[in-house]
Amino acid sequence: MNLTTQFFKFDNLSIFVGIFVGIFFLLITIYSFGFMWQKKRLVYYYSCLILTLLSSLGAVFSNNLILFMIFWGFLGLLLYLLIEFGQTENASYTAKKAFIIIGGTDALMLLGLGLVWRLTG
Repeated sequence: MNLTTQFFKFDNLSIFVGIFVGIFFLLITIYSFGFMWQKKRLVYYYSCLILTLLSSLGAVFSNNLILFMIFWGFLGLLLYLLIEFGQTENASYTAKKAFIIIGGTDALMLLGLGLVWRLTG
C-alpha cells in the first residue's frame, strides 16, 4: 500500500511504525490509569498524551523534512510538559535537563540535514 498526499506519505514501513506507535500509546494510557486517577490536572495530562500521539504520527507519516522537524520539535516540547507534570522540584529539574538535551540534539539534526543538503545539492 502506498498513498502519498502533499504533506503525508503512507507506505508499508510508515504504517508499520504508526501501528507500533499506536500500540505503545495504548499501553502507556492503560498503565497510567493506575496512578493518574488520584492526581489533579487529569485533562492536562491526557491532552498532552494525545498531542504526543498525534505529533508522533505526524512525524512518522510526514512527507518532507520541514514537516518532520516541526512535528519533532513539538514532540520535544510535549516531552518537557509531560516530565514536568510531576510538579516536584526534581521533576522540574529533570524536565529542564531533558529539554536542553532534546534542543541540543535537534540543533545537531538540523546541522546534519544542512550538511547533507549542502553536499548533495
